[in-house]
Amino acid sequence: MSRKAASTFLKRAEQNGLPSNHKELGSWDGRRLRSFMEGLHGRPVAERSVAKWRAVRQLANEVSAYESDSAFRTAFFQGKRASGTLDGNDVDSLLNRNLPFIKKANAFFIVRNMGGEAIKPDRWLQAFLAHYSLTMGELLKVLSHLSIPAGLFDLVVWCYCEEHVRDVKNFEDHFERFSTKRR
Repeated sequence: MSRKAASTFLKRAEQNGLPSNHKELGSWDGRRLRSFMEGLHGRPVAERSVAKWRAVRQLANEVSAYESDSAFRTAFFQGKRASGTLDGNDVDSLLNRNLPFIKKANAFFIVRNMGGEAIKPDRWLQAFLAHYSLTMGELLKVLSHLSIPAGLFDLVVWCYCEEHVRDVKNFEDHFERFSTKRR
């Protein structure tokens, strides 16, 4: 989902009653959640949408169970306070919790969007690695050598590709002029 589409969707969700407080959302019963989903999506609500909103409510409820931010940080992120200290270990921590819809790409996405130094293996990064014949390890070594934070690199590649490349099928043609590969 593009940033613009996500923003539009969030506005619609808020207009249909999505609370900004996770504790309130976590406390919704099935009837309240169904009413919200039907207001947002219309009837019938697609099963995938139902599953996603149930997962959101479950996550909100789980986060609400922690008595403090410190307890939450300890459970989820080994007590780290500064977002810049989040890394691949925190991605693993999220994965090990077996949360609904939080698989590898989403765990990287969450840590990255919280300011962590993790590169999410999204479609743009996969295209980048394939185009330049790099492994993730090789890319991370180059970034380290150049003192470029991995999270910053990830963000710049994602933003550039979303804005200028727009579709992963265009990646090769778009970047061919910059390639060092020989034909």
